[in-house]
Amino acid sequence: AGCELRRAISEAKGLKPLMNLIVSPNKGVQDQWEEHIVKCHRRAIQLQGAKRESLLREKICDYALITRYQFAAIFMSASELGRNKTSAFFPGISSALLQKLRMLHDSQNDPNKFFNDLAGKYQAPELQSLHAELTRKKNHDKGNIMRKLINECSDGHQPIFDMFIIDEAHLCKNDTTYWSIAAAIIGNLKA
Repeated sequence: AGCELRRAISEAKGLKPLMNLIVSPNKGVQDQWEEHIVKCHRRAIQLQGAKRESLLREKICDYALITRYQFAAIFMSASELGRNKTSAFFPGISSALLQKLRMLHDSQNDPNKFFNDLAGKYQAPELQSLHAELTRKKNHDKGNIMRKLINECSDGHQPIFDMFIIDEAHLCKNDTTYWSIAAAIIGNLKA
């Protein structure tokens, strides 16, 4: 209901409404969302597979549906080392900034592997300086670095969704998972 109210307000102001993004816990719940949206005579599309970036860019629907696992995969793809193009989910946000967030995630979730095995992969100067900073910091300091980087993602970037809904949001309690980081970025973008 909130999405439709926001859409009506945008249309009344003469603005083109943006899509709404719904992140569901699994495919079964995603199918239920689509069924109910279609009953309300709105267009919904499940963003799956390799075409999800192009489907999002085309903006052919009112509601974009994705599972939390697919959402995590989107962040993982957008933050791959060596990736230079921007993601449709994070337009205008540099791949270097997304890579920093991924590096921070990796350093928190498996510190030994990160510091021993992966350190050589971070060759870009801005990533090396973050690697050095993470090596010195304690885990509670890393949370502050994460918040700072997520805030940097929102600086000067326009949202691509009118509303962003996380179904079963209590599953998003671990702030260092890929899908939680992606949710924080999208949720932090302001009009």
